[in-house]
Amino acid sequence: LFRSVEVKSGSATLTGSSGTTEDMKAGQSLNVKSSGEIVKNPVTVTSIPAELRILNVEGKEVPVKLEWNKTDKEKPVILQTSKKKDFTKIKEEKIITSANDSLISLSEGTIYWRLFTEGDEEDAAKGKISVEEAKALELISPANEGILQYRNRNPVLSFSWIGNQYAKNYLVKVSSTPDMQTPVLTTTVSST
Repeated sequence: LFRSVEVKSGSATLTGSSGTTEDMKAGQSLNVKSSGEIVKNPVTVTSIPAELRILNVEGKEVPVKLEWNKTDKEKPVILQTSKKKDFTKIKEEKIITSANDSLISLSEGTIYWRLFTEGDEEDAAKGKISVEEAKALELISPANEGILQYRNRNPVLSFSWIGNQYAKNYLVKVSSTPDMQTPVLTTTVSST
């Protein structure tokens, strides 16, 4: 049993039960073991949470940028991905020597990742990325590219669409230009 501590911004000093201290700065993490021993993590992922869920509306591969800091600048970083949580079958392995980031791409499903410096596999930073297909919205009315004609009064328009099971709100934006840069109406609604 251990506790993990990560510094998101600024700096911190942590004192263990034996009186030893570790100075930490933003982008570093450490573990406090049940014995009270403090161990700095060789790699700390700074760009995404350990469990990331992405909704994929476009159906294309979604690139996820993994960024990290490492304590030993000389050691290469190994990035492994797997469909299995225990990494018994490695899908991809990259050995990264100079950069502090890499892309993981996935169109749907779940992939597990782990990141560690050479020789420190047991202290790997680990996580999971889940990509779920989310159906794009389908406009019902007004007709796409439709023309509304009127004589004396501006017409009353009713917008209607087939929603998405994951959406809690929708942004309705009406613009006088096709690039949507001149909005005449912007509103958030919860119904379709």
